[in-house]
Amino acid sequence: MTSPSDRLLSRQKSSSQFDLIRNKKRSSQKLPSTSSASPSTSPADGTGLARRCLSDSVVGKTHRMSFPRTNAAFSLVQRSGAPFIRKVVTSIQTKNASDFPPNNEVNTLATCATDPFYKVVISSSGGIRATVEAMEKFKGHDDIQAAGCGVLGSLCLRNGSNQTLIQQQGGLAAILEAMRMYPLSIAVQSSACDALMNLTYQNASNLCQLKETDDAVALIQHALQRFLPPSCRESASSVLESILE
Repeated sequence: MTSPSDRLLSRQKSSSQFDLIRNKKRSSQKLPSTSSASPSTSPADGTGLARRCLSDSVVGKTHRMSFPRTNAAFSLVQRSGAPFIRKVVTSIQTKNASDFPPNNEVNTLATCATDPFYKVVISSSGGIRATVEAMEKFKGHDDIQAAGCGVLGSLCLRNGSNQTLIQQQGGLAAILEAMRMYPLSIAVQSSACDALMNLTYQNASNLCQLKETDDAVALIQHALQRFLPPSCRESASSVLESILE
């Protein structure tokens, strides 16, 4: 027969084994870690979980992704839309060689030229010369003239290299010719005034070239008589003031 002390020791041992098994079961049923926490562990609005997931993703990307700063220009032209822009420029060049006006293509460039990334793509793909040629060949299309001025004006905005390229490739002359051809078109006059402002801003060479144009003052003064948008009227006034200085 076992003594009372032996029975007590056996009971305590069984109780310890039971506690150990119960703790193991509880640990296996614990909630997932913070990286995959359920909404119940976050505030009622879920901001805590969203903030934690966002932080984790940002940290992960920071460690996985790195681009050399010296290769920034190459990264710009590799954006997903760059091949499409090149196709648009090629289409303008093709239509310039035929009798089909590239209305849609020039309007597309006018929209994309406002993007800093696509400015690099357009200018490096021959888009400046293609736009100028379209304006020169299809003078009877006011929409091409207005859109062409928009393309040239956006490309040279705060971009000294494009200012020089546009002047060298006949952009200033094309803008002034558009103003002569369509004196009553608010769209043409507005785009042209903005383009002249951007083309001559802090560029003494382009401003000097504009001053040497006999009817430049008359063209801008006539544009100011139209119902131009306030920003375009301001551009025209600024250019006129610079010429008369």
